[in-house]
Amino acid sequence: MNIDPIKRQAQISSLRQVARKKGDSSVSGEDSLHLDSGFHENLMAQLNDMPDVRPDVVALGRRLASDPDYPSDGTLEQLAAILLDDSAEISREAEQAPR
Repeated sequence: MNIDPIKRQAQISSLRQVARKKGDSSVSGEDSLHLDSGFHENLMAQLNDMPDVRPDVVALGRRLASDPDYPSDGTLEQLAAILLDDSAEISREAEQAPR
């Protein structure tokens, strides 16, 4: 393995500057560039605390499903136009592709 020590030191220095600008307290000494495992653990704890089913999102889905005007005619027309444009482009690309 060939590691250029000058290039490596420049990379570490750049990372330290970015971390200092962001106020990251996990970057302090000359040899202490490391990831803060507490930050990762905190994120995982927040994720694990989230419910598998969010009642507010379920309620919104039920409300929208029972609304006869959702999606609106304008939204459906825009979606149809996008789909038609995309299918026309795919057809042109297929015709131009070498066989």
